[in-house]
Amino acid sequence: MKGAGQLALANYAGSGKMSDLKDKTKEFYDKVADSYLSRNFHRIRIDLLTDFLKLLSNKGVVLDVGCSTGRDVMWLKANGVNEVYGIDFAEHMINLAKEYMPKGHFQVGDVIQGLDFESDFFDGVLCLGTLGNVPKPKSLKVVQEIYRVLKPSGIVVFTVKEGDKEYLEVTNKYGPRYMDLPRRMSLYFESDLNNLLNQAGFKVLKSDTFSDDNYTWVSSFGRK
Repeated sequence: MKGAGQLALANYAGSGKMSDLKDKTKEFYDKVADSYLSRNFHRIRIDLLTDFLKLLSNKGVVLDVGCSTGRDVMWLKANGVNEVYGIDFAEHMINLAKEYMPKGHFQVGDVIQGLDFESDFFDGVLCLGTLGNVPKPKSLKVVQEIYRVLKPSGIVVFTVKEGDKEYLEVTNKYGPRYMDLPRRMSLYFESDLNNLLNQAGFKVLKSDTFSDDNYTWVSSFGRK
């Protein structure tokens, strides 16, 4: 994308830097939260969310994994979902979500460490872009954890940036002062994302690619 650069993960190998990378990614999202809100709050993929709602057999309880400032949670609630939960590992993102939706169910959480919900709890789960910040060796664990919290026949939708690379991105999209904060990016081709869902136990219902101003994305819908 324009105004972005890539760094090799090897640059962070050794000296404890890899263990620090997750904190750097979290710090990036915490620091850009206000700018992220103003730039992205109204950039909703209504077609994607509408397809998600159509696949739900019950609009009872939905989880947004990596909800950022709560944009999609608000849309789902306004469009008939009874209860919507949102988690994000960036605390300032969650604080902004609570500010804009005081009655929402938002909490700081890290899907890599596990979801603090009972098994078979949600009718549907969104995971839009979040898998792209997860190290690929841990991606199956994340998808399996989402599978665990979904009810039988529950629906999940994932989106990821298209590709096969894993790298660190630095961007001035939110201002040059954030160029020293790299964030992990893990990219997937459509077949790779679908294979990941299949390995976790999902039945892939449909998948596609779409583009925005900066990237080509992959979407995949699955049923437990």
